[in-house]
Parts: sequence; structure tokens; C-alpha cells
Amino acid sequence: MDIRNKIQQLCEETCGKQITPEEKLLAMMDSYKLMDLICSLEDEFQITFLPKEIADLDHFSCMNSIVELVKSKYDPEEPK
Repeated sequence: MDIRNKIQQLCEETCGKQITPEEKLLAMMDSYKLMDLICSLEDEFQITFLPKEIADLDHFSCMNSIVELVKSKYDPEEPK
């Protein structure tokens, strides 16, 4: 499964519904669900988001934004 598909799956599990790549996720999540998604992303891709990245909610505004952020931090060569 590629990064985009896995992120979509995690977003849909968190939101409880199917989503489109540009759909506004923050309108569907409270702060607990957002933190759950962030933790799921960190666990799945073995990455750590910096506090400033989490504070910038634009990173989590839609699935496409999340994909770009994860791709900037994820190294598929590193063992999981």
C-alpha cells in the first residue's frame, strides 16, 4: 500500500467516513480525533511531528496536506 492510500485509510478511520483528497478534515474532527490521527500517522510511518508542525493546522486541513507533510518526513529506506 502506498503512502497516499495508507493516509487516506487512516483519515477515513478517524473521521468515520469516506473522504476526498481536498475535503476539509478539521471540520470533521475534534481535538481528540486530530491527536488520534497524528499518533496513528507517527506510528504507521515511524516519524515524529514537531510541535510547530502540529500547531500549524494547515498541515492537517485535508488529506493532500497530510500526504505532503508525511512525505517530507518519511524515509521508506529506514526499517519500520
